[in-house]
Amino acid sequence: MPQLSASMMSGKGDDCVTLSTVDVYELASVIGSQFEKLIDSYGPDSVSNLMPTVIRVLEHLEELAKYSESERAEIVEMKFTIERLLAEKKLKAEERVKYEKANIFARLLSYAQVSSVICFLLRRSGLYSMS
Repeated sequence: MPQLSASMMSGKGDDCVTLSTVDVYELASVIGSQFEKLIDSYGPDSVSNLMPTVIRVLEHLEELAKYSESERAEIVEMKFTIERLLAEKKLKAEERVKYEKANIFARLLSYAQVSSVICFLLRRSGLYSMS
């Protein structure tokens, strides 16, 4: 007889979050075995009303497990994207700081050059002398 894994037997609510389609198939197998025992002991009428409902529940559970698996895969992909974007953001911030430092130096150099030109022109015109 197929056995349920320890995580499925625990009955904890957290297990629903990680329930996979394989887990649902295992559950269906165990339930099917139990139905067979009931049929062997009490006849097919003992489960005839219950079986369609259980099958429908298992089908819904399978669909939910498929959806959950696809959502988990998307979450993993999104986490990877977030990590990549954060790394890009950090790199751009570092590049911006380098650019701003270089730009400040260039401006200071430009101011020094302009100042030198002004001093030269003032000296030439006789308005400024270095005494």
